Amino acid sequence: MGDAMRRVSRRDESGQGILEYILILSFALATSLILMRGMKTALDSGVLLFGAELERDLKTGRTPVSAWKN
Repeated sequence: MGDAMRRVSRRDESGQGILEYILILSFALATSLILMRGMKTALDSGVLLFGAELERDLKTGRTPVSAWKN
């Protein structure tokens, strides 16, 4: 009876390690996607703000066009 219980116990735990790795990987993937979306929003806002300031400066003459050429 004891041997049978040990065999059943081993079968029940055989996929536990792989399942844990899959869960950890899924959590890491979801977290990275959320962080990337936040970074994308922040970068988009920054680029748009910079472009608006540059356009305003060039239209008003505060910054000469030659300042932006290499």
